[in-house]
Amino acid sequence: MLLLLFPRLAYRRAVHRAGLARPDALWTQTRAIRSGLPPPQRVGLPGLALMLRYMAWSRALYQALCESGLTPDAAGAMVRQVNWSIFGPGIGVAFSITRLRGIEPLPRVRLVTDLLFTLLFTRPFRRHPVADGGNVSFEVTACPLADYFKAQGMPQLTHHAACSLDFLMARDWGVSLSRERTIANGYPLCDFRFHKS
Repeated sequence: MLLLLFPRLAYRRAVHRAGLARPDALWTQTRAIRSGLPPPQRVGLPGLALMLRYMAWSRALYQALCESGLTPDAAGAMVRQVNWSIFGPGIGVAFSITRLRGIEPLPRVRLVTDLLFTLLFTRPFRRHPVADGGNVSFEVTACPLADYFKAQGMPQLTHHAACSLDFLMARDWGVSLSRERTIANGYPLCDFRFHKS
């Protein structure tokens, strides 16, 4: 868990564990690309700044993978795998701790998503709750992660590096996520709808 505070170390470890051919050469190329990128703009609280540092590493890895001969879709899938190997365990621990509040998954999902938007997805993220019966529903109307990748000229990478992880989270939590629109795909909002599987 402490490794999450050090994006370069966490990313290096995840890249070496991803099962890629020649991980040392790939990591060297990723580091070289990352060192040539301007630092992500400092916005929001430290949690968001940390997330943006991870997105910069995602951008560098994606470029290194494409330069190594992977298709953009294959490179994106690898970025998703690497990011999930970094973030998935911590999100799983947070969800496990909510078991102390009960066994019903949706109230636990609400607790964890509230925690994530308190610690990591802080301003300038904007989230608005949506009344939806007992489901956990909200809309995100500002996403600095999508803004970052758009500024890098890689808006498609938002899906692989960030958006797709939401579905992996929902799967591990034992719920379903419906989301028809995302800011990354050009819509004015992301419509999150968590419901029982």
